[in-house]
Amino acid sequence: EAAALLVKLNPAELRQSRQLLIPLLSSTDAVVRDALAALTARVFNNDFAELVQEINRDIPKHLALGLLSALGRIGNPETAHIFHSFMRHQASQLRTTAAYWAVHQGLMAKKELIDYLGDPQETVRMAVVQGLGQHLDSESIGYLAGLIEDPSRQVRRELAAALGQAK
Repeated sequence: EAAALLVKLNPAELRQSRQLLIPLLSSTDAVVRDALAALTARVFNNDFAELVQEINRDIPKHLALGLLSALGRIGNPETAHIFHSFMRHQASQLRTTAAYWAVHQGLMAKKELIDYLGDPQETVRMAVVQGLGQHLDSESIGYLAGLIEDPSRQVRRELAAALGQAK
């Protein structure tokens, strides 16, 4: 109910409702959490430090997922360390979300991404392949070649798409 009300607010009202947004990001419904993350990113865009403080606390996994999505949408390079730290998290869903946003916002250097090609989570490896594929060079191709026999068909498919873009 609160999420539906927040969507109807104008930007000025949203700024006044900032404290309501963060707890709502803990929704277990991925669609609701994603919509709220987009809204939160819009509201906190120029003041993302508050989100950074929140994510650095001991918080439930779903709230961390929502905050990562909001920070990812903001895409500020100053948040790169957060995505890097969550890519080492025990929870595979948090690693995947961190990898997705780190890659799609260009928040991690190629050298940092390479370390995650061996991640046990298929979706993390896929995100890293996508990221390396966006900046394909001979060094990246060498690292990606190690995934030719990856046990995941989806990772191999992503690998083929990335290598197919090589010029």
